[in-house]
Amino acid sequence: MRTSHLSEDAIQQYILDATGCEADIIEHLWYCEICKAKLANYQSLFAAMQEQPRPAFEFDLAGLVLSQLPAETKESTRIDWPLYLFVSAVFSLIGIPLYWLRKEIATMLAGMIPFAIGLIAISTIPVILFQSIELFKKYKKQSDALNF
Repeated sequence: MRTSHLSEDAIQQYILDATGCEADIIEHLWYCEICKAKLANYQSLFAAMQEQPRPAFEFDLAGLVLSQLPAETKESTRIDWPLYLFVSAVFSLIGIPLYWLRKEIATMLAGMIPFAIGLIAISTIPVILFQSIELFKKYKKQSDALNF
């Protein structure tokens, strides 16, 4: 038998599940008057809590919440086979000739003078920069619209 009194948790656990408690806890509760008194207090507290009516709102909370949610829209699960077929055809029309002509393309690029490569790079950098700025402005506008 235990010589020290039971903790509050042990007593509450006994009330909730007496069959799952250890034998020494049950034996201590059988002999100790102080722990019996605590047990009786907790049992009356738990019984009073069970008798309390369930809290209820005076309005239909579910109806209020559901009315504010956007309506469900079923997304189309249809597969766009024509689109996939078109994209595959375009990649094939570009990829197959590039694969067959890879040696000639490599020879042509190796023979280009560095000046021409520089001109190509210089002409593409402003376009990429302009597109990046426009994309950022669009993102900022959408972000501000979401933040009100």
